[in-house]
Formats: sequence, structure tokens, C-alpha cells
Amino acid sequence: MEATPIIPFLLNKFNDRAINPEFIDAAPTWDMLRSWTQIDFKTLVGSNINSPTNAIYMTYGEHFSFVHFDFYLDKEAYPDNPNRYKLRMLKDYRRLSNGWREVDVEFPTQEESSVEPPNPDYLKVHAAFAKVLNLSGAADYIKSVESDAEMEGTLHPDGETDFSSYLRSKLTITAQVSG
Repeated sequence: MEATPIIPFLLNKFNDRAINPEFIDAAPTWDMLRSWTQIDFKTLVGSNINSPTNAIYMTYGEHFSFVHFDFYLDKEAYPDNPNRYKLRMLKDYRRLSNGWREVDVEFPTQEESSVEPPNPDYLKVHAAFAKVLNLSGAADYIKSVESDAEMEGTLHPDGETDFSSYLRSKLTITAQVSG
């Protein structure tokens, strides 16, 4: 079991220098989140990104599927219960570790567990991104590029790969070949 971030840690990997490549890669994503949502993401800057409101405790397999947007938590299924969601898989062939494609998830309140439940706005953003990435096919494309990078040995074992630059280069090659 491990804590899984709802808003990715990658978005927090920059320092105060605007010329830092990590800042340059994270900045457009922050701009997109600011433009598309009403969330004040300043609350996630620095060590605040490690808040319980930005995490869900789950198995490694579910963690991997969640960060790759293979499933999302649907609040619309339970509008009257603020901490209850329906977990929905986006691919027919994907299953949870228990073999199910859907399951009800209810987070305890802070009074019940002394830990703040996940922020529903962060879960809503994750759900929207998961739906868009899967409907557009972008999620599968990103996974294929990541797999290619692993096979080519271009991913750093310490997790510090500039994946966005690698993805941009692959997109450029794809556009040139198909154009």
C-alpha cells in the first residue's frame, strides 16, 4: 500500500529560477489547471503538496492505474454523500486488484479518522483529465512513449527524466512522418 497523489508531484518540481527546465515544463500545466478550474493551487506549492487532501492510500497496482488515468472517482454517482464516490475504470480490459471494474469508495470524515479526506475538487480535476485523456487517446499514446523510452534506456532510474521534452520530440517525429 502507498499514498497516491491526486495532483501529481511533478507539478511541484521547480525552484524560484524561471530558467530551470523543470519550471518551464511544469508552468504550462499549472496554467492549464488555473484556466480550467477554480482551484487555488497555491495551497499545493512546496511541501503542501504532501497534504492528506491530495492523497489516497491504495495498492501499488491501483496507484499505477490512477496516476496513468485508467480510472477515476465519480462524485456524480453519490451527490448527497460528500465523501462517497464510484470508482470507474475507463478501459474494458482493466480491472482492480480484486477483479472488479467498479467499486464504491467512501472516505471517512476528519472527525472519524483524524485525517482530512481527499479534496473533492482535486478528485474532480483528476476525473476530468482521465476522461479527456482516454477519450482522445492521449493516455494510450503517453503510455506507448513511456514504454519506448524505457526500452530505449532514455529514462533515468532516479525518476528525474525530462519526460515532457522526450514526449515533445516523439510528437514532432510523429507529426513529420504523418504530415
